This record gives sequence, structure tokens and C-alpha cells, in this order.
Amino acid sequence: MDLWHAQEKLWKVSPALYGAGESAKQRAYDRCDDLEQRRFDDLLVLLRTHEAMCETAQLCVRYLETNRARMGYAEFRRPGLCIGSGGVKVG
Repeated sequence: MDLWHAQEKLWKVSPALYGAGESAKQRAYDRCDDLEQRRFDDLLVLLRTHEAMCETAQLCVRYLETNRARMGYAEFRRPGLCIGSGGVKVG
């Protein structure tokens, strides 16, 4: 699962929950770090607290749950594997 696409979901959730300010940006960075370090449980607990009132959070929870097994970014980086699809896309 391409890291960029997963991070994109988190960047969409942050302003939906916290507005468009610096706080939302910092929270998005923090959640992307959680994703990269495979702290899924913490990430999902946080998102689930908002999913009843925020459709964007609900969609992100579903996306993360569906693709969780393919998001071992820290493990993939250790041996130098690519975690993005940019290098394999053909024009």
C-alpha cells in the first residue's frame, strides 16, 4: 500500500476535525508518523472517537482497517524497499 495515498487520507481528516490552522497541520504530521511507525491501534482509537460525527474520519477508519496488513512501512524501509508507487508508475 502506497504510503502517500495513506497519508493523503490522514491529511484530509485533520482539517475536517480541527480546522485549517497550524494545529491541524501538526496533528496531520503526528498521525502520519503514527502510520509510518505502525501505531495503528492508537491511530484507530483516535479516529474512531470522531467517526460518528465526521464522515471523513469514518472513511479513513475504513481505509486503514481494510489495508492495515499492507501498511508495514517501517518494516519495508529497513531492507530498503520502496514504500511509494511513484517509482513504478509509467506515464
